[in-house]
Amino acid sequence: MAEMTFSCPGCGQHIQCDQLWAGHQINCPTCQAEIVVPPGPPAAPSRPLVPVPPGSSSRLSAGRTQVARSSSGSGLPQRPFQAGPAKQKSPVVKYAVVGAVLVVIAAGVIIGLPYYQNWRENRTQKPVIAQRNRPNRAQAATAAEPSSDTNSPDAASPAPPKKEPLAQVMWSLAPPDGSIPKGRVHGSISKTDFVPDTAQLGRSGPNYVLSLLQNSGGVIERGIRVYLHLPGGASPVGQSWTVSPDTRNPAIPEVSKLWKPNPRYAAREKRFYSEYALQLELGSPATNGAIPGKIFLALPDAEQSVVAGDFNATVAAAASNPQMAPAYATPAAPTPSRGGYDQTFRQRYGIGR
Repeated sequence: MAEMTFSCPGCGQHIQCDQLWAGHQINCPTCQAEIVVPPGPPAAPSRPLVPVPPGSSSRLSAGRTQVARSSSGSGLPQRPFQAGPAKQKSPVVKYAVVGAVLVVIAAGVIIGLPYYQNWRENRTQKPVIAQRNRPNRAQAATAAEPSSDTNSPDAASPAPPKKEPLAQVMWSLAPPDGSIPKGRVHGSISKTDFVPDTAQLGRSGPNYVLSLLQNSGGVIERGIRVYLHLPGGASPVGQSWTVSPDTRNPAIPEVSKLWKPNPRYAAREKRFYSEYALQLELGSPATNGAIPGKIFLALPDAEQSVVAGDFNATVAAAASNPQMAPAYATPAAPTPSRGGYDQTFRQRYGIGR
């Protein structure tokens, strides 16, 4: 739009504004006197006069620094928004909520920790038992596809024996009266599956010890030990033992269980001197020196530990400790004492005659 310049009749201030304000009353920006804007120069005939839009804010200026203001005071006053003061929460409520959350977390940890330990131990042992019970695929393929070469030594070798399946063993403090469950020895110790890797028969002092142990990397995970008290160092081969919870005899075997409540620490041992059920049979040594046997053992613990089945126990070597040698082993030849050598030397060379 075209601008025009005129002087204030009161103070002589030069006022510059748009031609649209011609004929309108305004206030002088300097002296605030009410003046009427004089008409501007005639507009060109080609350009129609555009009416002033209502509520428009055309610019008035005095020179380069002054701005004219309309006497009508168009526009509404605006106030800056001020946020109200924030409400302060009581610290007592905050501390009470935090305390309640901590109590709930602590209770969950205390209640769920035993279940988590049992779950972790079962998760660690189940793959091991499944791997032991899983048949060897290479052996199964070899047995299914025999070699056509009859001169090959592999063609004449028999197929490897299959492992017997593990039957379910029921816990009971009543001895089975001669009917020990058949199959490979296994069971449960402290509510964890137990399948022993080794079975040994050795000596500990005057007693014989039958050890059924489950190992992992050379470390005992679970196990059962039966201490056999025999009079006069008699051999346990070919003997049997039957013990019921009401048996009161100081010569009955002593039983101990080994288990690991925490996988990070060594196995713990708990001994039982009575109130358990036991039936144990040991046969004659086989050609390979192993001693076949059968066992049923139910312990009076809260977890109802039970072990049953057949086993072949190896004789523990005890060259460094003569007391660990079994009674039926061949005794070693006596070694002459130093006194015997001295007496032979004296007789040969006539010393002391």
